[in-house]
Amino acid sequence: MKFLPDSLAGRTIAIMLIGLGVFHAIGLWLYNTGFHAEIGYSNERQLAERLVSIKRVILARPPSEREAVAHSLSGHTIEVHWGMETPIAAAPSSDPAAVTLSAHLAELAPEIATSGLRVAVSHQRGAMTRRHSIWVAVQLDDDSWINFSVADPDGPTAAWYGTLLSTTAMALGILIISVILVRGATAPLRVVTQAAQRLGRDPAGPPIRVHGPREAREAATAFNEMRERITRLMEDRARTLAAVSHDLKSPLTRMRLRAELLADRQTREVIATDVSEMESMIDTVLAFLRGEAETEPCRSMDIASLCATICNDLADQGHDVTFIPAGPVVLSVRRLMLKRAIANLAANGAKYGQRVRVTLEDRSSHIAIVVDDDGPGIPAEHMDDVFEPFWRLGGARGRDGAGLGLTVARMAARAHGGDVVLHNRPEGGLRAELTVPVPVPV
Repeated sequence: MKFLPDSLAGRTIAIMLIGLGVFHAIGLWLYNTGFHAEIGYSNERQLAERLVSIKRVILARPPSEREAVAHSLSGHTIEVHWGMETPIAAAPSSDPAAVTLSAHLAELAPEIATSGLRVAVSHQRGAMTRRHSIWVAVQLDDDSWINFSVADPDGPTAAWYGTLLSTTAMALGILIISVILVRGATAPLRVVTQAAQRLGRDPAGPPIRVHGPREAREAATAFNEMRERITRLMEDRARTLAAVSHDLKSPLTRMRLRAELLADRQTREVIATDVSEMESMIDTVLAFLRGEAETEPCRSMDIASLCATICNDLADQGHDVTFIPAGPVVLSVRRLMLKRAIANLAANGAKYGQRVRVTLEDRSSHIAIVVDDDGPGIPAEHMDDVFEPFWRLGGARGRDGAGLGLTVARMAARAHGGDVVLHNRPEGGLRAELTVPVPVPV
């Protein structure tokens, strides 16, 4: 339902507002219908009583005085005449309103219906006809007629407007209180949402408070249990990786020591090179496997200083690496994880290009670490493949290593709520862009 708000509180309030509006309209319609029915019945009863009274007064006077008496009995809402004829046709009226009014008057005042009763109703609503829209003729015992012209009353309109205003004010009061209560009831769900967003950046964070309605308490309890399971899993994985690292590196250390005892210098260097390459691959694979199991806590640090340190280390190794800062940028991050990601991107550029430019950009909602190189780039059809674990490009770029550098970089960026994207530069080379969002102040 596209017309409803996106939030749960907004949808609840909108649905409640629609329901309240519908029932408010139905209630007003029912009240108005009953109100006017009651007013109509009361007016008919008063009219019947007045007709009986006027008939009795006129009937008690001699014929010569009856017209004058009838004129004296006329008022603002009723005009009375006496005569030997009536303008109302003798044929029964087919107008439902006239038939209904005639039946009601005969029921309320049988006295005026014994000799003869005729009723006509005008349905015109002009300024001239509204005053006298009902005509009633009552026949006397001497076959003369009393002709009544009666205004059709509308009932007290002020009561209708007063009812509308009072019920609308009541509905607004209910709506305001409901909005406050709904926002309070859905507040625990917003806490769960915020905690879920923080979970990716800080799995070891504190549990959330369990409070609110039953559904919110169940969601908070389930979230806390999930966080505990994830934390235990990460701790078990970290211990396992530490043991695997020790078990893998111990034989390599022995191989390196035994290689040093070889008399053949060329063989010794070949073995030492293979051992170094194996150690490097093991470190890379363990870094990837450690990934989300990283237990390092977040802490505030200057991202510009971190980038400068990485670039200086590569420059000391003889690479043409330049860092372009955007001033101090302080964020709460996992230092080792983010350093590994930036170092992988910069080292990747230095490996396949002659020049590397690392730029730190503050883009308000997030920071971007842009690594540009002048290497051969990556074919567009393989731009997503290079992030797959152990996938290596078959061309000039990407045949060395374990194929995990970009995978580790993206994994680290996403653990901070960001990402890594690649683009081929128009002037040649590759651009790697690592983004990290800037937390919104609460």
